[in-house]
Amino acid sequence: NVELLTSREVDRLLRYSPGKATRLARRGLLPYITLPGGDIRFRQRDIEQIIEGDTSTAGAGADRGAGS
Repeated sequence: NVELLTSREVDRLLRYSPGKATRLARRGLLPYITLPGGDIRFRQRDIEQIIEGDTSTAGAGADRGAGS
């Protein structure tokens, strides 16, 4: 079971200004998935890796589509 986070939650966890996680995701700088309605979510494990200093996934691009 994959835990998904909203952009607001990611902004708070990474101490970003409001909307920064979404902007970075759209530029391909944060990994994310797109839900069927077009909303984006972030995998908790990806964000935890960034917090822990493993940024190898940060520029990996985006998974497009649900269930990726």
